[in-house]
Amino acid sequence: MNAFVQTMRGLGPARLASMAGVALSLLGFLVYFAIHFSSVDETLLYSNLASEDAKQVIAQLGEMRVPYTLKNKGTEIYVPADKVIRLRVQMSQLALPTGAASGYEIFDESSALGTTSFLQNVNLVRALEGELSRTIRSIEGIKAARVHLVLPKRELFTQDERKPSASIIVNTIGKRLKGKTVTSIQHLVADAIPKLEMNNISIIDEKGTLLTRNFEDSEEMLRVTNEERRRNYERRLSTQITNMLERTVGFQKVRANVNVEMDFDHVVINEEEFDPEGQVVRSTVSVEENAASNESDPDAVSVGQNLPNAGLDSVNSGTSSTQGRTEETVNYEVSRKTTNMVRNVGTVKRISIAVLVDGIYTKNENGDEEYTPRNEKEVRHPRSRSWVKAHYQGRTNQFSVYGSPHLFK
Repeated sequence: MNAFVQTMRGLGPARLASMAGVALSLLGFLVYFAIHFSSVDETLLYSNLASEDAKQVIAQLGEMRVPYTLKNKGTEIYVPADKVIRLRVQMSQLALPTGAASGYEIFDESSALGTTSFLQNVNLVRALEGELSRTIRSIEGIKAARVHLVLPKRELFTQDERKPSASIIVNTIGKRLKGKTVTSIQHLVADAIPKLEMNNISIIDEKGTLLTRNFEDSEEMLRVTNEERRRNYERRLSTQITNMLERTVGFQKVRANVNVEMDFDHVVINEEEFDPEGQVVRSTVSVEENAASNESDPDAVSVGQNLPNAGLDSVNSGTSSTQGRTEETVNYEVSRKTTNMVRNVGTVKRISIAVLVDGIYTKNENGDEEYTPRNEKEVRHPRSRSWVKAHYQGRTNQFSVYGSPHLFK
């Protein structure tokens, strides 16, 4: 070490500085070479992503253990170039990204200074579509949703007003949406947009199937609703009868068919009945008048007037009259009965029930199953008919039970 130190001292400061510079340059070249050749070439995977879509894509990349880089405030995702195509295919299988639209935060990103009213209206429609899409995606069974709104403006000097409309496409998970869910989405969108009616909202799924039934008028909608109500009532009765009989004859050995005739007429009856015998005096007014008058003739001359001491009480010639009037007014109040009756919609008029009951299977000596029909007493037991009439208010006009092995084999 002493010899090395003496040698370094002998080189001088200039030579030592040049050697240090060469060493630093060589070290920098080695670091640059290592970084340049060890870094992976990255390519854009997705751009203009919403925060919700970016979160889901990043979560999937983390599960796949794929390195990524976020740029442009998290709206762009870069991945290795050799994995871009494979990742896009895998993400499409997972329905990512969902194409989430921006909501009201679109107004936070734009500046009001220098923005025209047209651009503000466009941003308002985009914000409404984005918020509705997010709300619809929160419903169970819906993976993605996209909403298109048409909000026409009333032009000047025109009397005709166009009503707004909406079109919605949903991407479901597994099974098709039920009718109640579709109706709920229609109510949700109709209540969120002023003057938007349910008939002007169309909903389709990812297969292009129209899920909504836009009726021309309320009467058509009422007819379809009543038919669905009747079928649901038949289905409920059939399920109850099947569950009741399966406890006796065995599981899956009963088939029940119910036919219900219902009256959906909405009847309003207003009756007003007067009872002439139930008269009550309400008020009585009595008026009685008496009048008397006496008239004398000043031109008449009599002997009494010429007698001495003739006073004022002397009899004068003239006429006198007396009048009388009696008037009575009686007001009667006749009893009245007003009846307002509204008949409920969906009155059951007739119920017809047919039940198929399986027989009894036993094994013979060879081990094969043999079918034995149930006896007539067991099949047509009066308790079944009484149970049905008691539970369905005696409106069952026909109740038949048959034993048949063909339906159950």
